[in-house]
Amino acid sequence: MNPRGPTQNGQIQIYGQNRITGASPVGLIRILYQEAIRSVDAASTALDNGDPAARAKSVTKAIAILTELMLDLNRDAAPEIADRLKQFYDYLQWRLLMGHAQRDAQAFTEVRTLLESMGQAWETVQTGLAPRREEASATERAATETDANPYARAGAADRSKVYI
Repeated sequence: MNPRGPTQNGQIQIYGQNRITGASPVGLIRILYQEAIRSVDAASTALDNGDPAARAKSVTKAIAILTELMLDLNRDAAPEIADRLKQFYDYLQWRLLMGHAQRDAQAFTEVRTLLESMGQAWETVQTGLAPRREEASATERAATETDANPYARAGAADRSKVYI
């Protein structure tokens, strides 16, 4: 252990943990997309460098992230969207496997492009939700200021949550 305090690597790890624990549901999705893109980039670099073990590790990580995104889909909230996202994630996984097996840099580029595009869409969703949350917080504060409002006692905070 470093007597001067946490190492730089330890500080980065703490930052990463705080980033995840403090993220909203959409923020977590965006983090997963960013990590998937990093993994695809690493797979592409490993392909360029002729390192099949590193490529396999990176492809496996990207596939695991896509699997996590699939498992987190909420069919009850939006069945059509969940089904389409599952198909999208399935396709990305297939392209990653084909890119790895066939040493196809174009497959990795395609997956990266699709992840970036969808990641930007999630960013737009998150940006659009931020003003709503602020409005909901102001409404909740106003509602709790009076006992005459039946919603103040019924847990207004639960109605402002968004589930994806």
